[in-house]
Parts: sequence; C-alpha cells; structure tokens
Amino acid sequence: MLIYSKKLHLQSCVQDFGCSSYSKKLFEYFYFIIFILIRYLIFYKIIQNKNYYINNIAYN
Repeated sequence: MLIYSKKLHLQSCVQDFGCSSYSKKLFEYFYFIIFILIRYLIFYKIIQNKNYYINNIAYN
C-alpha cells in the first residue's frame, strides 16, 4: 500500500510537471520517516501490552 501510494504520487508529479527531483526525494524521505515511526509505535504498544498483562497475572 505504501509503495503503491508512492508510485501514484510520483506519476502525478510527472504528469503535472510541477514536481522537481528535490521534492520527489523529500517525499521519499518523508514517507520513510513516517513508516518507521508508525512501525515503532505499533511494536512499542504491543510490548507495553505484553508487559501489562504479565505484571497483572504475576500480582493477582
């Protein structure tokens, strides 16, 4: 999905002729950073949930 949306944006840039190579590169970096951030947040939530359940089971 992420790669597909990136392709769509680059295609629209080529069609519009308003998108420079600099903004394409910026867009790729932006998506890369957002993707890593979302992945980190998801894994962090999963780890926090596991710790929460382990602690609750241990003390109850």
